[in-house]
Amino acid sequence: MKNPQKILYEKIHNTYSENYYDFWSSKYREIFIYKKLFKNINFSEKNVIELACGEGHVTNYLLNNFNKIRVCGIDISDKAIKIYKRKYKTKGYIFDLTREFHLNEKFDYAIIVGGLHLCVNNIEQALKNISNLLISGGILFIFEPNSNFFLEPIRKYWYKRDKYFINNRVEALDHTIICKLNNNFECIFLNYLGGPGWLLICNSLIFRIPKFIKNIISPLLIIVEFFWNLLPNYFKVTFMARWKKIN
Repeated sequence: MKNPQKILYEKIHNTYSENYYDFWSSKYREIFIYKKLFKNINFSEKNVIELACGEGHVTNYLLNNFNKIRVCGIDISDKAIKIYKRKYKTKGYIFDLTREFHLNEKFDYAIIVGGLHLCVNNIEQALKNISNLLISGGILFIFEPNSNFFLEPIRKYWYKRDKYFINNRVEALDHTIICKLNNNFECIFLNYLGGPGWLLICNSLIFRIPKFIKNIISPLLIIVEFFWNLLPNYFKVTFMARWKKIN
């Protein structure tokens, strides 16, 4: 039976990419996510896998910033992986992270940005699969929506009603809970972040913000985001973490 998440993503693939990875969304990710999540990490000459990679926007950042990096991707979407392999001339695999699979290679680093909260129907299996991909001492980089955000009841309602989400297959995550689901990992870094900038720039599709409006408001929202990130964690929409494989 075909995964409903896969059906939805392939249906909205073009619209999704146009809105989530345009200039301002990419700029937000570079400033607030990649530079913090990957701080002091040298990916040069390392084996890296991007999980739930889509067309490979994290891969693009890594290739542009690190020499001799070896990177490949995994996604549930045939369409996305086809584009990924064509763009980066590297390996791409079609797998559902919530179902058991195996690759005959191990990686120094695994990265999942906004993909783990789409695996809540079997997140334990997803984490087991990810653990199997990493060498001992390898690091998993995570960026996901924070379920302890003070407006979480509204987000839950939105997830159930909006056509861009599959009910019961997408939820914001509680880092305290998910880090206990697989004893192969220990958390070595955790940071909460994100506010109006994340919501209105990187989720402009969900909020139905026209492109020309997004281009006008984004510079101000990025400035606001720096100050928003000084607030307590329950005001933060997302979290980022690094997990080290210890077993």
